[in-house]
Amino acid sequence: MWERTEWQSNVSSYFTEHAASWRQRYGSGGFDAWEYQTRGRIALEWLAAPGIVTRGRLLEIGCGAGVQSAAAAKQGWSVVAVDFAEGMLVQARCHSQEPAWAAAVVEALPFPAHTFDAILMNGVIGYVQDPQQAVCAVREQLRPGGRFIVSWASPHPLLCEAVSRVVSAIPDAIYLGLKHLVTRRPRVEPVSGPGFYSRYLQRWTPEEFYGMLESAGFKLERVRSQNFGQFRLMDHPVWPERVDIQLSEWLDRLAGTTPHRRLRDGARTHIAWATAGS
Repeated sequence: MWERTEWQSNVSSYFTEHAASWRQRYGSGGFDAWEYQTRGRIALEWLAAPGIVTRGRLLEIGCGAGVQSAAAAKQGWSVVAVDFAEGMLVQARCHSQEPAWAAAVVEALPFPAHTFDAILMNGVIGYVQDPQQAVCAVREQLRPGGRFIVSWASPHPLLCEAVSRVVSAIPDAIYLGLKHLVTRRPRVEPVSGPGFYSRYLQRWTPEEFYGMLESAGFKLERVRSQNFGQFRLMDHPVWPERVDIQLSEWLDRLAGTTPHRRLRDGARTHIAWATAGS
C-alpha cells in the first residue's frame, strides 16, 4: 500500500465526501452534466476506433463512479479500474461487478510495465500532485502503440476572456455599482480562502499539455475542444443553458479534431488521444 501525501489525502477526502452524488452527474440535465456525458462519449468512441487490439486490456485511472469503465467492459474490453477515493470505488462496485476495481494512485500503479493496450484518464490529471510523473507512469504501463485518452482543463476559456476584455474597459466603480443593482449583492463581497478547485485543480494551455505528453514519449493524434464555458453577465445567465451547450458543440465542430488549432485553444476543457511510442 502506498503512503499518501497530504495533497492526495485532501483530494481523496473531497471526492469520497461527494461520491454519493457523482454518478448523478452522468444522468442529469444541465451544462455540467452535458460536459461529463460528452467527455465519456468521446472517450468510448475513441476506444472503439480502428487501429487498436480488439477486446484488449484497458486501465481507467480515476474511475470515479465507474460509469465509463462499465461501458467499456460492455464494448468487450478487459477493464481494470482504479481510484484512490474509497467512496468512489464503493459507488462503482454497487453498480457494476464486471470491471476489476482497485484502490491505487497513478504514481504507484501495481501492474507490470507494458500491461495495457489503452489507458483512460478523464477529468483526473489536474488533481494529480505531479502531473508529469503521472504521464510518464502511464507511458510505462502502455504497450508500444497503445492508446492514451486524457482530458484536462485550460486556464483561459474563449468566452470568459471575451467577457473579461469588455468588463476591463469599464471603470471599477461603475461596474461594481451596476453589478450591485443587477445581483443585489454587497458591493464588496466577503473575502474567503481559495476553494477546493482553486487550490487542487491544475490547468494547462493546450501547448503546455501537448509538451507534457510529447516529453513522455506520446504522439498526439486527436484533440476535441470539449467545453467553451457558460456565458454570464454579472453572474447571471444571458440565455438558457441549452444555448451554452449548443454554442460549445458548434465551436467544437468548427475546430475539428486536428491538434494545434487556435480556436480549440479557447476551450475550457479538452480531451486528447495520444499514442505511446515504441
